[in-house]
Amino acid sequence: MKGKGLVRGMMCFMTRCAPPFPNRCAAFLQTARRCKIPVTIQQSKLASTNSYQLKGYGQSCAANMKTNTNHTLCTDIPKSMGGKDSAPQPVEHLLAAYIGCTQATALFVGRNMKPRVLIDKIEFDIVGHRDERGALDDIPITDQSPLPQTPARLASLTGSIRVFSKDRLGQEVAIGEGVIRLLEKHVEHRCPVANMMILSGCQIHVLWEDGFDTKASTDPARLV
Repeated sequence: MKGKGLVRGMMCFMTRCAPPFPNRCAAFLQTARRCKIPVTIQQSKLASTNSYQLKGYGQSCAANMKTNTNHTLCTDIPKSMGGKDSAPQPVEHLLAAYIGCTQATALFVGRNMKPRVLIDKIEFDIVGHRDERGALDDIPITDQSPLPQTPARLASLTGSIRVFSKDRLGQEVAIGEGVIRLLEKHVEHRCPVANMMILSGCQIHVLWEDGFDTKASTDPARLV
């Protein structure tokens, strides 16, 4: 009973008086070990939050942003839309985020699969589709104008993702249909960009393929 009372006291301290949650958990576990109190905590119960910060400014149709990790991003829109075409469009950045996040998440998922899948490279060919009525309907805008009934978000993504795997000796190997489908399912659920797009209502119709079984392969040098 004494140990349980100490645990309850420490938990109360964690929730009311201590630093952010991950630090509180570490302090709690260290104290419990010193007091030889057995503690079992499910991993999913330990909340962990990651934050991303950008600061930016815009002039005309272009914007410049800097991340808190010291990287610079720029956006613009085509001249036909009133911009200067000096940088990728914001939606192109969104597709780039989808590709980059899918790449990183796929490697993470592959490393944690049993048996492990060692991903050598991934080739992407992604197209985003949206209904422009979401932005262009009910113009001009007055205080009496209704909001467009068509969502302005991306309606769907199409294209392909080719995954190339290797064995521990560095030789290219086949992944297999079942493993590709499992990889796809977990990446779309665990990738924050893909997951956010799906929850927004965007339909992702992207074909995941085993690159080993695909005859035609895109040379990355041609994409430059």
